[in-house]
Amino acid sequence: MLTLPVRADDILILASDGLSDNLWDEDVLDEVVRFRRALLPASSSAPSKPGLLGRRTLAGMLSEALCSRA
Repeated sequence: MLTLPVRADDILILASDGLSDNLWDEDVLDEVVRFRRALLPASSSAPSKPGLLGRRTLAGMLSEALCSRA
């Protein structure tokens, strides 16, 4: 069993080997960083709170981007 500490606003990616066989960790990180920046307000380095719907939308968009890139 593997236990990892998780904090609020962490991004967890659960994926099959179809993703890891086709993308390097750095490629996945590039996409995550790109989508994480979408959560940041332009005038501040503090993350905004997009709410549940916004989080689901961003999660779906990140998923689609990773699948397309793979």
